[in-house]
Amino acid sequence: MVSESRSEDTFPDTTESFDPEGLIIDTIIVVNSNIRSNGGNGLERFISKAANRLHVVTRQKVVRDEIILKKGEPYTKLLADETSRNLRRRLAINDAWVNAEPNGKGQVKVIVTTIDRWSLLFNLKVRRDGNETDIQFGAHERNLFGRNHLLAFDYFLKEKEVNYLDAEYQNSRIKSAPISAGFLYSDNPLGTLRQISISHPFYSLSQQFSISANFSDIGGRHDEYRDTEVVGRWRNSADIFTLETDYRWGSYTRKVRLEGLYRYTNRKATDRTIFDTTVAIQFPEDSTYHEFSAVIEFRDLNFVVERGISGFYYNEDITLSKSISFGIGRAFTPSFNDYEYDRLIFGTVWSDKIGSHIISLSYNYNRWFRGGEVLRDRSIAGLTVYNRKFSFVTGVLRAVYVADDLTSGQQSLTLGGRSGLRGFETHYSTGNRELLFNIEGRFFSGLEFMSVLLGTVLFIDAGQAWDSGESVKFSNFDYSIGTGLRLSMERFTRTQLVRIDLSYAQNNEWQISIGSGQYF
Repeated sequence: MVSESRSEDTFPDTTESFDPEGLIIDTIIVVNSNIRSNGGNGLERFISKAANRLHVVTRQKVVRDEIILKKGEPYTKLLADETSRNLRRRLAINDAWVNAEPNGKGQVKVIVTTIDRWSLLFNLKVRRDGNETDIQFGAHERNLFGRNHLLAFDYFLKEKEVNYLDAEYQNSRIKSAPISAGFLYSDNPLGTLRQISISHPFYSLSQQFSISANFSDIGGRHDEYRDTEVVGRWRNSADIFTLETDYRWGSYTRKVRLEGLYRYTNRKATDRTIFDTTVAIQFPEDSTYHEFSAVIEFRDLNFVVERGISGFYYNEDITLSKSISFGIGRAFTPSFNDYEYDRLIFGTVWSDKIGSHIISLSYNYNRWFRGGEVLRDRSIAGLTVYNRKFSFVTGVLRAVYVADDLTSGQQSLTLGGRSGLRGFETHYSTGNRELLFNIEGRFFSGLEFMSVLLGTVLFIDAGQAWDSGESVKFSNFDYSIGTGLRLSMERFTRTQLVRIDLSYAQNNEWQISIGSGQYF
C-alpha cells in the first residue's frame, strides 16, 4: 500500500492505496538515483552508461536539506508536494517525488526519490539575433561534487563588440545552513559587473523571515540610440550596496509580506560624447544617495504542474498567484540633510489556470518625483496566455506595453531582434512607448534522435516603439513571420533547449535567429 505525491501521471501504478494524512512520520528514506537507466539500443545504452559514470550523484545530505517533512511530525500532502517542488526547482535533478508507506505500527515511512540530470555542460552556442552573431563557449557545473554548487565560466566572441568573460559561483546552502552566497563577474564592455551576495532566503512557505545583502561594482559603455543610429555615448560606473529584509505571515498559500530595502549608490558618468548635434542629449549627472523603501504585498498562491511550457514532455512546476503591492521610498543625500527624490511603487499580478489555458496578467508602476516635479514615470503591463488543449502543441500569446517618461527626454526603450522582433536589427526602433505582440505555435513531433527531442515552431512578432504624443496605428506596426526548430535535451538535462528560427520581416529581409531556450 503506497500513497504518492508526484507530478501528474508519472508514478507507478498501485493496486491499493491508503491515506497517510496526519499520521506520524516514523522514518524518512532518501533514494538519490543517477541520471537515467541503461536501457535503449546500443548507442543510447552506451551514452547512458557514460553519463552515469562521469556524473557525481547528488549527495543524500543535499537532498535531506530540502525535505520539509520531519521525523516525528504528522505527514501532510501539502508539505510532501512542496518538498517535491523545492527539489525540482533548487537541485540539479530531472524529477523528484515523495512516497508514503505504512510501517505496520500506525505510522508512515516516507521515501523521497530523486533522479539526477546531467549537470556538467560544455557550452558552444551561436546566437544570431538582430543581424548580429555571437559565439559563446564555456563550462557550467550545476552540481559541483554533488553538493548543488554552481560554477560557471563563459567566453563571448562578439561580432560588433569587444570579446568578454563571464564567471559565476553560487552556493545555495553554506555547510547545510540556511544561508546562500554567490559571486558574479563580467567584463562585458556594455555592462561590467563584480558582485558578492549573501542571504538567508525563503526556503519554504512556512518560513516568515528572509534577509539579503549584496555589493556590486558595475560599469560599462552606454550608447544612446535614435532608432538604428548612435547619437551619443558615455561611460557609467557605480558602487551599489543593497540590504533587503522580508517578513511575511498568513495561511499556507495566502500571505501578507512586508519588504524593507536600503540601497547606497555612488554613480558617475564620464567620457561624454555627442555624435549627432541635432539631437538634444541630457547626460546623466554624478550622484550619491541613500535610498530607503518599504513595500506591502498581499498574495494568494496556487501551484500546478504542466508540460510543454518551457520544455517538451517533462513536468514543469508553475506558480499561479493573485497579488497586489504598494510601496513608498525616499533617497537622501550623503549627509542626510536633504533628499534627492521620492518614489511611489504599485504592482499587481493575476494568473490562473482556466480549462486548458494558463493566463497571466500583470501591471507595475513606478514614479520618481521631487516635490511637484515628476522625474520619471514608468509603467509595464503584460499578458501571457498558454493553451494546452492538445498534447502535441502549445499555443502562446504574449502582449507587453511599456511607457517610460524621463525629464531628460531620453528614449529608454528599444525594439528589435533581441527585444521581441525577430528579423530586425538589434536597435531597430526607439522611443518612450512600446507595444509588442508575440504569437507562437510550439509543436512537439514525438521524434527523437540520439536522445534529442525534435520540435517545430510557427510564429508572428509585431510591435511599435514611439514617443509620447505621436500617433499609434496598427498599420504602422513592424512585423515578422517565421518558423523554427527546437532541439530539447531534456532526457539528460531538462533546462537545455536549442532554438533556431528563420524569420521574414516586412522590409523583405530574411534572418536566422539562433539561441538557447524559448524566445520568450
